[in-house]
Amino acid sequence: FVSFPSREMQANVITYSLRDAQLGFVLVTVEGGAFLGKSRLVAECIQAETEILGRENKKNPLTVLESFRTSLDSHTAYFSFRQITLTALQQCVSRIGVSSLPRDDGVTEIYSPESDGTWDLDILVKSGMLTETERAMIGLIVPRVRDQGYVGLLQGKSPSVLVKSTASTLLKLFSQIQPLCLVLDSDGEGTLDKSSLELLSYLIEVAPERCPKMCIFLLSRDQVSLASS
Repeated sequence: FVSFPSREMQANVITYSLRDAQLGFVLVTVEGGAFLGKSRLVAECIQAETEILGRENKKNPLTVLESFRTSLDSHTAYFSFRQITLTALQQCVSRIGVSSLPRDDGVTEIYSPESDGTWDLDILVKSGMLTETERAMIGLIVPRVRDQGYVGLLQGKSPSVLVKSTASTLLKLFSQIQPLCLVLDSDGEGTLDKSSLELLSYLIEVAPERCPKMCIFLLSRDQVSLASS
């Protein structure tokens, strides 16, 4: 927990947390009222530390994945993880070095960083990094990449199983781009949506083993209660 309005102490906590994430999983919650500068403080500390870590470890720099702060559909399921997931897909594709995708009709698609995520998913499934079921799990977080042909793979699964399966799929992506920093900024809405909190709770539970070099910053106006914390 990082309290406000003191700044030097929080900056040190954020900086040391980023460094500690090189050795093991770290979770930091930053809580406080509106317009106190939570987002700016975290962003400035991450930027400064990312530059330092990049110079120290050029082959394996820190990957930073950030959520949207506000949006008209911010109350939809898993919204807080939507942009994080799209960026993770792009980062994984970048790591495996694929720049084109042959289609069944003989046409070759050239990769575009502005892809809506569908191209990235196709590459990761065809490369074997993700399964077809995991493609469907990604579709729960990012509806625009959802393929109705794979929805049937999720039928009959309980909500708790879906949360665990979705978290496992994300961790498979995250593990490929460690060391990793996630920034979940709910400031514009007060707190994370319920589904994102459930997903985050399970991530925290299993991440130390499956994605140990990860730091999560959770920014909120309200006090956060996580089942695993």
